[in-house]
Order: sequence, then C-alpha cells, then structure tokens
Amino acid sequence: RVVVITEDHCRPDRDWAANLLRELESHPQSVVTGCAVVNGSDRTVIDRANFALTFDRFHPSAFSASAPAIAGLAVRAAWLPVPLPAGWLEFAFLPAMQRLPGVVRMCPTAVTSHIQSHGYWGSIAAHFHNGRSARGFLWEFGRRASRWAAVREGMVMARTNFARYRATPLMLRSCVALLIAAHATGIAVGAMAGGGKSAHRLT
Repeated sequence: RVVVITEDHCRPDRDWAANLLRELESHPQSVVTGCAVVNGSDRTVIDRANFALTFDRFHPSAFSASAPAIAGLAVRAAWLPVPLPAGWLEFAFLPAMQRLPGVVRMCPTAVTSHIQSHGYWGSIAAHFHNGRSARGFLWEFGRRASRWAAVREGMVMARTNFARYRATPLMLRSCVALLIAAHATGIAVGAMAGGGKSAHRLT
C-alpha cells in the first residue's frame, strides 16, 4: 500500500520508516510524506557546503522544508506508475502534489543521514550535473520555458541561494558559492543542450 524511498548513500534511523508510515496513515487525505535529513559527511568544508546547499531546510533543528527530498519519503503506492520513469518523481509528481492542499506532509521525527563525499572537484561536478539533469527532466516533463528563461532562472537561483549564506564563515561561503555557480551553469547548459548523460553521472 505504501512505497518508502531513500537513496543508496543514506542511512536511515532505526524508526525512520515507522515514523514516515505513522505520519502518512494518521492523515488519510495525504499522499506523500517527507523526512528530516542530517549530514553524515561533515569532515571537510566542501562536504558541509554540499549538505548546506541541498538539505539545510531539512535538518531537524531548523526543519522548514515544505516538500520531500528524494533522500527520504513515503508515497501511497496507488499514485505511482509502474515502471517509474527516471526523474518523474522529483520533477513531475512532487511539484504536482504541492499544488494540492493537504496531500503533502513532512515528518521531522523520521530522520536519515545523508552520506556523500565527492571531494572538492567531484562536488563541483556533481552540482553541475545535478543542474543540467534537472533542467533536462523539467523540459521532458512539460516545463518548456525558453532557453534564455532557463539561463535567467539559473542566475536568479545563484543570487538567491548565495544571499542565504552571507553570514556564514568565509571558507564555507566560498565553497557554497562555487557549488551554486556550478549548479546554475548546469541549468544553463541543460537549457541549451539538454540533459545529456548528466543524470547517469550522479551518485
């Protein structure tokens, strides 16, 4: 009846799935429930920047995310197609669910650790490919904005995200800026040339 999803580089807490299921089942009108995410790779500044840029809204101590991340969610099986097309969950299903009142729930007591360390250059490359594949999937699933509109979207995203980190330490702020620039560049390239093989280069 319910499909529970995480990523292969995440380590859920012991009661993670039970808490997700409890939240979903206690709200019969809901379709999908998302979890909180903590950083399981924080030894280097670039790893902390990678987590901050992607998951800071999902940390249990400052939980403000309004929609699930792919790192952890539970979905009523009746709403999922079989087979599940690549990118459909993130770029078609979840945005559509957010437009329906009461169907998306968030559960801060369900926690998973995001363990991902690509190193300095690997992190930059990962954010580039993330941005490029995202733009490619958005195009595939109906977000057919003009190419230059997508480039502007990348630039706006870069300015908006960077503004959130102005008060952080210089090294973290510098690494966040590099990752934002890489992601925005990926969006622009995806708009101009499509998603390419970027989705297959993400781990």
